[in-house]
Amino acid sequence: MFLSSRINLGKISLFYRISETVLSLIKGEEKRRSFSLIENTMKEIDSRKLSAKELSLVHIHFSFRLLQVLGYAPLLDRCTVCGGQVTGKSYFSPSEGGEVCRDWF
Repeated sequence: MFLSSRINLGKISLFYRISETVLSLIKGEEKRRSFSLIENTMKEIDSRKLSAKELSLVHIHFSFRLLQVLGYAPLLDRCTVCGGQVTGKSYFSPSEGGEVCRDWF
């Protein structure tokens, strides 16, 4: 498995970073829920030619998807403070866990 990636140092490095991310975030039963995401991501990496920048972006994308699978995704479709629809000017608040509408800043 992943034969073409075995000779690409950038891809091997990315596999290692993904593994480190997984080991730092996942414990016990959560491993089963995230396995398909890990497998599909590694298959996609193996099947494509990726630049160094693209390899870095894949890791960022993977990390966000893993956080979503684990239930840690930020709320982006409505205001985390009032629960209303976010339209127009808004900002992302890490402390609130997502988007905050203009009425709250």
